Amino acid sequence: MKNIFILIIAQSFLFSGTVYLNMDFQNHYEYHSDFLDIDMDDSYKKGSVLLGYHHQVYQIDQFGLSVGGSFTIASLDTEGSNDDLDTKTDLYTLYLMPNFQISERVNLWTSLGHTSARTDNYKLKDGLMYGIGLNIKTTDSIDFSLGYSVFNSEVDMSTYENGIYNFNSAIIEYKTAKMTLGLNYNF
Repeated sequence: MKNIFILIIAQSFLFSGTVYLNMDFQNHYEYHSDFLDIDMDDSYKKGSVLLGYHHQVYQIDQFGLSVGGSFTIASLDTEGSNDDLDTKTDLYTLYLMPNFQISERVNLWTSLGHTSARTDNYKLKDGLMYGIGLNIKTTDSIDFSLGYSVFNSEVDMSTYENGIYNFNSAIIEYKTAKMTLGLNYNF
């Protein structure tokens, strides 16, 4: 019985859901630390491309709830003049996505979840991801989306360069915000 239940759940995830490809057309990052007196605000020179999947687990009338995840297939890149800050950033997320069907063709969604960011230069702690957006259905299988998402992380400078700086509490808050256009395929 247990194997049959697992098989039904696995088939549910394999044969229904949404695969999407998001490309950011506007992005922004911030570094902030009170201890180190750092406040930096800039845009990435190269945007990213995310590949993701979400699966609806609950539906009642126009309200739905999905679970999903995404990962970077083309990194965000600062390409700055300062080599210490020149880094590529990859984002990995797991999230819940409440959504509301506004009309037959338009769906409003929000997302809230866990993000893990990886860079070339820094070890980042995991953080919170949240977003909001619209899906516009063009056919039964294809949607286009417009979204805004924020990814939060922290850098603990006491672990940077194997601890040679020996800071007691040198936390740098790192935030990435992105406006994305997406292509979604529903199966």
